[in-house]
Amino acid sequence: MKFKVLLKYIYASTANSPQNPLSNTIHQIDQEIVTEHVTRMNFILRKADFEGLLEADGAAFDPDSLRIYDETEMTYYHITDDFEIQIDPTAGIAEILLWLRPPKSVELHSKVDQLANDIQTMRSTFESQIKEILTVQKKFADDLLRLTANSVQLTQHSSQISNKSPLSAIALNIPLGKNDSKYSGIRSEGDALLSSQNLNLQTVKSSITTFSEDALGLPTLQKKGSYVDSSKLPQAGSIDMAVLYSEPLVKRVENEIKTLGDPVDYEEECNTLLEILKAKNKRIDLIFQIATKDRLVDVLAKAPPILHIICHGELNQKTGKYYLCFESENGELLEFNSDTLVSIIEKIEISPIKLVFVNACHSEEVAKVFLQAGVPCVIAIQSELRIADNVAKKFSEKFYSHIFDGTPVKPAFDLAKFAAAAANDIHTCCCAHIHKPKCPWYNTLVKTHSYRHAHQYHIPTCTKCPKKNKHIHTSMCEWALGFSYDYKLDPDEAPDYVKSDEIWTCCCSPELPHDESLKFKIFNPSGNADSLVFFANREAGTVTNRNPYSVIEQKFSVKRIRGRNKEMHQLYENLTSKDIKYVQLNGSEGVGKTSLVKQLANYLYERGHFRDRIAIIMMEKTPSISHFKSDLYKEVSAYDFKSFCESIKLSKNLFILEKCDMLLENHKKEFTDTLRQITEAAKYTKFIIIKNEFERLQLDETPVMMRDLAPIDAANILISLSYIHLEICHRNPLILAQRQLFQKVRLTPQKIWCISERLKNERLDYIEFEMISRQESNYKTKTEENEEAISKTLE
Repeated sequence: MKFKVLLKYIYASTANSPQNPLSNTIHQIDQEIVTEHVTRMNFILRKADFEGLLEADGAAFDPDSLRIYDETEMTYYHITDDFEIQIDPTAGIAEILLWLRPPKSVELHSKVDQLANDIQTMRSTFESQIKEILTVQKKFADDLLRLTANSVQLTQHSSQISNKSPLSAIALNIPLGKNDSKYSGIRSEGDALLSSQNLNLQTVKSSITTFSEDALGLPTLQKKGSYVDSSKLPQAGSIDMAVLYSEPLVKRVENEIKTLGDPVDYEEECNTLLEILKAKNKRIDLIFQIATKDRLVDVLAKAPPILHIICHGELNQKTGKYYLCFESENGELLEFNSDTLVSIIEKIEISPIKLVFVNACHSEEVAKVFLQAGVPCVIAIQSELRIADNVAKKFSEKFYSHIFDGTPVKPAFDLAKFAAAAANDIHTCCCAHIHKPKCPWYNTLVKTHSYRHAHQYHIPTCTKCPKKNKHIHTSMCEWALGFSYDYKLDPDEAPDYVKSDEIWTCCCSPELPHDESLKFKIFNPSGNADSLVFFANREAGTVTNRNPYSVIEQKFSVKRIRGRNKEMHQLYENLTSKDIKYVQLNGSEGVGKTSLVKQLANYLYERGHFRDRIAIIMMEKTPSISHFKSDLYKEVSAYDFKSFCESIKLSKNLFILEKCDMLLENHKKEFTDTLRQITEAAKYTKFIIIKNEFERLQLDETPVMMRDLAPIDAANILISLSYIHLEICHRNPLILAQRQLFQKVRLTPQKIWCISERLKNERLDYIEFEMISRQESNYKTKTEENEEAISKTLE
């Protein structure tokens, strides 16, 4: 085999994944030039050789960014000044792949220029095609008019008339075959015209109007500077885009209920998306829906051109399968994996769907099922990686803003990546690259715990390092010094652009790119993503949400509370049970009962429960049962108890009775009798009775207790309120939660807020000492009082 060297290279700005070179645009230098150079250099290549060959090929790059791909390790290694590689001349073909980053100014401007050139080329191509179509159409019209004016010409075509040859095929020179069905309307019109004995000018003109671009299945003429929509325009009343989101509350593991972490911020992402689309002033029909198995089936049946999914993604350690965190019908986690999706898609036609974007960590494995089912374009997050929530939201916002401006999918994808990568507030953890075998951070935290746990120790908690989100810290940064010591970082391995008075905090591979946007992947086997456009010629109008019972139309405005998924699930499960009419919610003052029931009300309403009425009645100052009844009447515009019961007889209602302590203390029997009468008259009506301490009311009520915050939840809330006032060592919630303050003191959201206010002027150590001492003193006093009471009773 003849000896030759293939030298290829890719640019960082176009790389979907530095670990998958085959997914990038690859450039190759003339093999004869490279082979001759290698031979001249005695089969040894150094950094200077690579630079010279790249420059001769016209590549613009940062010399310090050069990396070479190691096929065995499946990763890139930094090419240093003393780097050299030996080429074996007996091997036949030697292939080398380089990764390089353009100078920042060149990279951005060249990409923008390239996008502009591509757009202009597309415009010219489409305009040229449309002109040709209109030219042919005009010729067709002229031929018909000549036929009307000249009977001789009709005679000449008599044989074609008798044979019923389609005029549309003759005039347009379109070969008829197995794909001619879309021209059947034109054929029928042409045959009818030619077989008529009384053709006149008005008949021909009216028939010509049917030979429009729509009849031919061709795109309509656009204004200069706009795109042509390559997808079929949805008909009136159809769905243009479907958004699925989920918030499972708990996970059932062998009959044990385990609470889940907080969901992705789907509320903000959905509302931001809606605002972006409203600003486009186009007629767009959306549907926002809960991500359950059944509702996904309903959405797929509507065949929206775009499907967007927002949720968490995880790995099942036992099965080794990645899954999306969907909801079951009872608010529990449904592990929605690729097998589940295959079982659905096998029974549903999804060909009208042109784009699926799964905005979830580890979503690649599930998303590829859509690709295999024929969806032309799919966007997902690499299976082995998590994505930062703020990056996922920013990418989604920018991507859809460009999509609904008429930008093709691939340029919109690239522009969204630029926006996500350019954000200064984004920290890219070291989960974005492959780890070396002896990486202490990976072996100590990821392998023994999880990426979620490991991230807490890799997120910089300093506030005065301007480049901390790029892994660069000042030499005196307390967090960086601690991280370097704990995970044995070698300062000599830092990149060349890190100064001598700075600390680089990558765990083991500073030579690899750290870019959160690299986690996004686009799959488009047909290669049409550069021309796939949505709604470019959509008429002006408004955005319509086709599901009024979604996160967009919530019943109550409430800030999401942390760490209450278990109580939320208990309430949800009880209130959706057919047999339970009353639930009593208890908890100390300031524990967050009001916020919880408002969040619960929204959760129930979105999932189809109590759609007739959910009402919150504040009873803290209700002096009597008659006043209580009056408040109930106002909710349904009734004038007495009988009319009230009649008006809610068959409707599904939930009445949330806030702060019932005083009324129960003074009018317990009347209160319980009233509730019993209401539920006997209205079988679908239920009540939540809220009070500080549990009290049996003889209503067969189910109790739900809101206890004090778990240490980790309390720590997270305090960090969110007082980040800048906490010392660096206290900004990690896992470490903060271990302090005695969170282990010994009963903390509520109200107490956390008080602590955050005190931190503005006091140290946490002092606050902790004072609160623990006070609690121990109160406990001692209460114990003494109980002992004294017992002694008096015995006497």
